[in-house]
Amino acid sequence: MLVAVRSRIKMSDFVLDTDFPSEYWEAYMEMKGFYPSLKVIANNKEYEFNFYDPVRLSQTIAIDLQENYISFSEPNLIVIESVNPENILNALNKEWAKNKFASFVGI
Repeated sequence: MLVAVRSRIKMSDFVLDTDFPSEYWEAYMEMKGFYPSLKVIANNKEYEFNFYDPVRLSQTIAIDLQENYISFSEPNLIVIESVNPENILNALNKEWAKNKFASFVGI
């Protein structure tokens, strides 16, 4: 389980600029079903990812559409089964291995 306080976590090919502050926050993040604005540095380029679980994403889309937004879009959106540090890291590693970072929007 990843627990860090405002750290830069070096993976083999990228760095997470994150703060998973405690087990309480991890449980809260998983319960809420989303983790917004996770900063990732890869190839000297910074990205900001938004992670959702499928249930929370469908709720967010429904609310946005009900509020007459007409459409829903969000850059660098990654949907994972359950939003927790392990799944986030696994998803990022998988996206990196598939060369998907080229299609993500940098900040």
